[in-house]
Amino acid sequence: MVEKMNACALKLKLQKTKSEMKESLRNHQTIVDKNERMRSKIEALEQQKTEMKESLRVESIVPKFYQKEKDVEKMKIFYSRKKRKFQKCMKTLITGDKLTKGNPSFTDLGDPNRPIKISEKYGELYDNEWTDAMENVEVVKEYYHGLNVSEIEETVICHLHRLLKCCYKDCLTKTDEQMQTLGKALAETMCLTFNSEEVLSMPVCKEAWVFRRANSREYAKYLFENQDPVMYLDEDVPADTYIDKNTYTEFVKKGNTVAFVVWPALFLHKDGPLLYK
Repeated sequence: MVEKMNACALKLKLQKTKSEMKESLRNHQTIVDKNERMRSKIEALEQQKTEMKESLRVESIVPKFYQKEKDVEKMKIFYSRKKRKFQKCMKTLITGDKLTKGNPSFTDLGDPNRPIKISEKYGELYDNEWTDAMENVEVVKEYYHGLNVSEIEETVICHLHRLLKCCYKDCLTKTDEQMQTLGKALAETMCLTFNSEEVLSMPVCKEAWVFRRANSREYAKYLFENQDPVMYLDEDVPADTYIDKNTYTEFVKKGNTVAFVVWPALFLHKDGPLLYK
């Protein structure tokens, strides 16, 4: 009887142990399943994290990329402009001699005595020397008895104008004489016999003319005559003539007719474009 009871108790205990083991196995499987799900979630989150990092990296790079593109475009434009400028300079250097030689419409930008620079010196002659002369009107007042200040000023202005035109004409004459003398001297040195026109057309004479012009340090009036063709001072404008305001400006009083010319207009050559108004 006792043995039978022990066997029953042992059987119950065994059944309980089996039940507990089954429960443990179920719990273990549940934990394994949960772990698997957690691992999958972690992997998904890691993937999202990687994707977000890549997205943020790309987003941070995009503005830089666009900026680089803009910089590249700017460099292309800069390079294109420099290239065009270089090609233009090369073209100017290559064709400069053909364009400037004997053609007053084109000038060598490297020439310090080119017409536009001479016109600036001509303007400085008026702004400086002419103005200084007019500031001394009071000094000569005693020599003009019976004239008021405005009449004396007009007399001095007309005298300065005549002096300027005389210098201009004298320079024309002296320039021609110098070129003739220079040409003859060069021809005699080379034991050649030419008439005056042939001498002046000789290449060596032309080069000497260019050298003399390049090395001249005298002021605007002499430089006028070293141009080819010579620069041109406007002819005297008669009194009561209608004022061409594209060529002249009023001196003191405004009006439509000329009383007297203060400072003649300067042209590139006769019937050429205006250089100094």
